[in-house]
Amino acid sequence: GGGDVTLIAENGDITETDAADYMAAATEAKIKASQARSAADLAAAQVIILQNYVNNILPGLLGRPAAQQSLDTAEANLAAARQELDNIKALITAAQEELIDIQLEKQLADNDLAAAEADLAQAIADREGLTDPDEIAEQDRLIAELQEAVEAARLAADSKQKELDDKNAEIAALKSQESEMETVTIPELTRIRNEAKSTLDGIDAQLAQAQTDLVDSKAAERDSLKATAQALEAIAAAKLEEARRSATTITTEGNLNLQVLSGGAIGREDNSLGITAAGTVAITTGTGTCIYGLYLESGGDLYLAPVTVDGEVLIDSIGNIKGMTGHQGTVITATNVALSSLGGDIGAASLPLLVNVDRLTAVGEEVYIKNLKDLTIDTVAGSTVSIEVSGNIAAGSAAGEGNGNNIMAEQLNLQASGSIGSEGNPLDIDTDQITVESKDLYLENNSGKLQINSINVPGRTDIQAAGSVVDGGAGNIRSSNLKISAFGDVGQSEDSFDVTIPDTLTITTSYGSINLKNWYKPYYGGGGGRAVAEVIITDPKTGVTVSGQGLDEQTEVLVTINAPDGQDSDQLSKFISQLANQGMVMLNYSITLNRSFEGSVTVNIPVGMEFEGKTLTIISYQDGKMYVFDATVREGMLSFETDNLSSYVVLDQQYTIIPYHGEYTQVGGKEVPMGEEQFQDVKADHWYFTAVAYMHALKIMKGVAEGWFEPHGTATRSMLATILYRLEGSPKVSGNSNFTDVETGSWYADAVLWADSRGIIQGYGNTLFGSNDPITREQLVVFLYRYSMIKGRDISASSDLSGFTDSDQISDYAMEAMKWAVALGLIQGKGENNLDPLAFASRAEIAVIMQRYIDIYAKVLLVDDDLLEVSRT
Repeated sequence: GGGDVTLIAENGDITETDAADYMAAATEAKIKASQARSAADLAAAQVIILQNYVNNILPGLLGRPAAQQSLDTAEANLAAARQELDNIKALITAAQEELIDIQLEKQLADNDLAAAEADLAQAIADREGLTDPDEIAEQDRLIAELQEAVEAARLAADSKQKELDDKNAEIAALKSQESEMETVTIPELTRIRNEAKSTLDGIDAQLAQAQTDLVDSKAAERDSLKATAQALEAIAAAKLEEARRSATTITTEGNLNLQVLSGGAIGREDNSLGITAAGTVAITTGTGTCIYGLYLESGGDLYLAPVTVDGEVLIDSIGNIKGMTGHQGTVITATNVALSSLGGDIGAASLPLLVNVDRLTAVGEEVYIKNLKDLTIDTVAGSTVSIEVSGNIAAGSAAGEGNGNNIMAEQLNLQASGSIGSEGNPLDIDTDQITVESKDLYLENNSGKLQINSINVPGRTDIQAAGSVVDGGAGNIRSSNLKISAFGDVGQSEDSFDVTIPDTLTITTSYGSINLKNWYKPYYGGGGGRAVAEVIITDPKTGVTVSGQGLDEQTEVLVTINAPDGQDSDQLSKFISQLANQGMVMLNYSITLNRSFEGSVTVNIPVGMEFEGKTLTIISYQDGKMYVFDATVREGMLSFETDNLSSYVVLDQQYTIIPYHGEYTQVGGKEVPMGEEQFQDVKADHWYFTAVAYMHALKIMKGVAEGWFEPHGTATRSMLATILYRLEGSPKVSGNSNFTDVETGSWYADAVLWADSRGIIQGYGNTLFGSNDPITREQLVVFLYRYSMIKGRDISASSDLSGFTDSDQISDYAMEAMKWAVALGLIQGKGENNLDPLAFASRAEIAVIMQRYIDIYAKVLLVDDDLLEVSRT
């Protein structure tokens, strides 16, 4: 009709004969498509999160930066060693060529000497036949000249012999270095390189597997969900078009009044009454009766007069669903309400649709609803959704499939005087931005990124996020207790997530990083204002985290990977480069914050689970000084507190730091801690120079007299006992030795007493130690073997000695120790495959063997004491 229309049912319902509910079908299709799109979009976002995790976070957790740095260092060290070997070979070739020249010159000198001696002999013979005094005098003069010539020739021959001997010694030393490089250094560096590569390959294999298991599988799921969503969206579009073309049963340009005087229903659940009214739709009943159900389909905007239904309300509309013009009170009172605006809004931002219902489903472009009591939400969908409830909001049964969202909205505003969701039944939502006020809050969000504008909850807030959670910059979360469990990031490196939580704060992420600031500060009287109580900042590139108190909201962590560039400008840089060249450096990071902070922070550096439970040495350095400390790996992380962030070198194991103050000598491109003039009988080109230097620097071996080391002198049993005693740190002892040949108060008495008490040494019989007896090579390794046993070190290494021609000369008591020493490379044999077990060990040999032992077991690190800082927190 062109005016108002009134339909009155005096007895019964008002229904229609058209059985087609096109709008209800369109609404159902729209919800299904929305749920499917939600699932597809979430899977797409999770693919991005997982790819970022595999590319940027997991490598740090698995220790890949450290493994890559170890491999780079190992390869550089191996290349340097090979170059050094090439240089040694070149020196040998040059020396051998020089030797040939010297041999020729020596032969000429010998010939000259022989000729001079022959001339002298002839002159002496010629003199015997002379009788004339003048001839005799002349002959004597000639003999004297020939004698001088012979002496000069002999001196020349001796000089050439010395040159020959020196050159042979030089070649022997070079060949010894060549052998050391070929049999020990390069194989060991190759082993280190191979182990580093194997470690890196293993990590890369784990990353590749993670790419397959996490990213690729999720991408396949995304593609499948996307196809499903597209198909359902096509169906929903067709259903909507069909609903728009459908004609309604009642059409009026004015108001529509529907009355059931004796009570009844308007429309049926399976067949809604189709109406189109430009004015207000009023639904009333007679006195003392009620409406049992309201089922409407509107072909345009629907303006409802207040209606009370003792049952459910199901309204589908092509246009808006709002209260009648000018009415600000309750519009719908019912038990269950399902509202669908397929082309418009439900309520308005300035005037939400006021209802008094128990259960709600609502679909529209924008949805604004205010409910006067507890509300169970089944499904609500719209670009903007705002729901205000006087009471609690509970999660109902979501329509459609997909993620089973109770609410789907780009922007969501929830207000409740009670709680939202519950611990066992959180409210499922899919939203990009959210604002909430309630007593307690339990949410499960299924969008790829949840931006929290503001959450004010005096009680508990529990958010489960299937994507990431970011800062909306409008107050964020204020709650007594907060728990966030996210699939991706919580906060961003450039914008931390701000909260104000006085009690329990629990933040976890499966595949992201955490950058969070808690602004709560207890009030202790005076002052006031906001201050940071807890901050967690993550560097996504390395996985390094910094957390602590006193950081402001703009704090960022900056991590730089330091790599030696060969341009060492100071002594500290040279020292760190030497450590790196020796394969001892796992990580070298500079860790800073973009602004100052008060108090201390906790630093966590990922090194990988393969180091779990191990103690590693860390060098903190800046401004030419270093501070050394140890930390134990827990859950793949090294953790320590500091009040002064700096650069940090993580070494490959635990080291004992010993300060050194003295001169250095360049040997083979390395600085060795001893001046070349320290001992007159130990020179830089001697094969034992480096070993003697380190033993002297460690104060384990000293000279026999001022300026003399006596490298070729025979070492005694008391000397070795003293060396081990000094290596142990010269512990205090008491009492007297049981050995009758150990004089009380002698320089070795305490050492022998200590070694005897620990079972390291044994004497001859019951009373003699043999203090001044030369120590044999097999006794030396036995002492070291027993010392290693009492230190609890691994002595399982064992080598087959059958390849040595004199292995049958090894005493039975020394056999296991010798196998162990050869397996470790402490003893490497002499000449033609000889161990020479019964030969006396020289002091130079002991220095070399002790240096090898310390490199394997003791892990002592010499540090110039000018570089060491006494203390730092």
